[in-house]
Amino acid sequence: MNLLANKNLANGLVIVITIYLTIAMLWPQNKMLDSPALLGLGLLFFINLSACTLKLALSKPKGRRLGLLIFHVGLITLLTGMGLNHFWGGEGFRYLGVDQEIPLAAREIREWKGGFLAKDWDSGYTIKLTGAKVEMEKGKVHLRTAILQYYDNKGQVAETPISFLSPLDLGGARIRVRERGFAPILDWGMQIIHWTIPTQRHLTSETYRGKMALGENNLSGEYFPAGQDGRKGKLVVKVQEKGSWKTFTLKPGDSFTVNGQKVIWQDTGYWLLLSFTVEPGLWWVVVGSLLLLGGNAYYYLPLLWKRGSNV
Repeated sequence: MNLLANKNLANGLVIVITIYLTIAMLWPQNKMLDSPALLGLGLLFFINLSACTLKLALSKPKGRRLGLLIFHVGLITLLTGMGLNHFWGGEGFRYLGVDQEIPLAAREIREWKGGFLAKDWDSGYTIKLTGAKVEMEKGKVHLRTAILQYYDNKGQVAETPISFLSPLDLGGARIRVRERGFAPILDWGMQIIHWTIPTQRHLTSETYRGKMALGENNLSGEYFPAGQDGRKGKLVVKVQEKGSWKTFTLKPGDSFTVNGQKVIWQDTGYWLLLSFTVEPGLWWVVVGSLLLLGGNAYYYLPLLWKRGSNV
């Protein structure tokens, strides 16, 4: 107990971890933040801190030392929350077009960065983007709100609005809208293609340009929104055929050919870029931070008052 609760060990670990993190930030290509060495140092510090806190609690501190105990408990709570997020948490993103649905699970989320125990995370829900309300104002596109429908394994369906300012908490994940854009709907013979054209921002303006490869067909396009909801614009498509490019300027309902295949631009839909964050230790972090602030205030404010009374 005395060995684990050694203050010199705690100070030494703080110095070593600080140096380690500094090197990791200066040379991120070494991926030191993902190393088992950092995890080992953090675990050893957590054990040392817990032992020091227990020793302090058993001494039944009073006065300012009670603030020191609160500070230690807050730090343990904070580290516990960070540990929960590290092992059981994760984050990623996914483009979702209107009328598209996906299981709310790690396997369906792009660039999923999950902890060791969250690689196969599954909320048990399926989500579907059922609609989006977009308006044009002075030539600029604004997403007013979108409707996200969800249901669980029991088939109980519900829906809720979601927007840039209104995230959704569902199945342990926080879902946020990160971007929005247009998706021309193309009738490509035997299949319907929703072309998710990326939104590119340039200071106060934005453009909608993207590329698509479908089999041996390569296309690039730019969409120019118009109309009250932005869906009445024009689409400029460039098609690569036999080493050369053909350009088509289209309005909704027009068609063009790709290697002999007639393609009809049926309509224009919307897409949202959604981010997914799983933080099971979030409230531990919040409570720990509050305890840290409270403990600091309880410990140091009496010193400031004493100094002020001696001036």
